[in-house]
Amino acid sequence: MRYWLFALLLLSLTTGVVWSQSDTTSIPQPLQSIFDYDICAPPCWMGLISGESTVEDVEQMLHANEDLIPPETLSVANVWSDSEGYAINPETGNLQIGGYYFDLGEVERTPGQVTSRISFDEGYIDDMLILAHETIPLADGIAEHWQS
Repeated sequence: MRYWLFALLLLSLTTGVVWSQSDTTSIPQPLQSIFDYDICAPPCWMGLISGESTVEDVEQMLHANEDLIPPETLSVANVWSDSEGYAINPETGNLQIGGYYFDLGEVERTPGQVTSRISFDEGYIDDMLILAHETIPLADGIAEHWQS
């Protein structure tokens, strides 16, 4: 009889320890951008994804976010080919190879300072370099986005 009581006590203690350990696991949160204005998580930026989004998608995003990307900071870089001229889609009039250069927000730049850019090839985003020009303390980023 003592062995049964001892076995029952040991079983209940073991079950209690296992139960309490399983309650402390946290559920991983989905990855998200650290910038308040962004609408998607990396590798996406402002709804744009390299290799998937088109030049038209970029133009729509730029037009919809003129408060974030001032139009006066926007410049277009196009590629010239001696045999074909500029790579322009005859149906849309959009450049197929080139890129947009711009500033996020109001930035006081010095000559030669790097700006943000979205480059495209064959009508699709090839790469993006986004310079936010804002400081986010590491502790704030961790506290807001990687809480357990």
